[in-house]
Amino acid sequence: DRHNKRPMPFSAGNHITFVHPLAEALEWSTNATVMYRKSAGGIPTGESEKRSYQQPSELAAIAKEYPLSLGGYGSGEAWLRFGDGKRLAIRLAHSSSWLPAEPSLRFNVWGTPECFCPEPWVGLQNSLNSKYGLVQLEPGKSWIWRIGIDVEA
Repeated sequence: DRHNKRPMPFSAGNHITFVHPLAEALEWSTNATVMYRKSAGGIPTGESEKRSYQQPSELAAIAKEYPLSLGGYGSGEAWLRFGDGKRLAIRLAHSSSWLPAEPSLRFNVWGTPECFCPEPWVGLQNSLNSKYGLVQLEPGKSWIWRIGIDVEA
């Protein structure tokens, strides 16, 4: 609304899912450097733990109860790569015109034996209540979010 004088707070996420009959056999890696801790109810606490996910690891190693919330990507492109480790891989990457201050989630990663969900995010779950990870869009401004999916053979 052109008459609005206050910033619009929001966060954005995409619930992308890849169905694979042996999803837990897949390997994945990402350029994240931080894992956000969650409460017993699955809500981010605002606390983080430094971690590296550059080396491929098995999807089966991810806890199934709550998604693994990842950040620490800096201001550049956040990417996540997954595949069978031999012949086929998918690279999912996203970037936006600007990012909220940390803590700010960029991927929510989880899976089951049948599917893999590397959800791209900008923000943080429950951000409207916690005030962490909110994008604040100023009146009259725009925000652009780009998501790319590439198949590597």
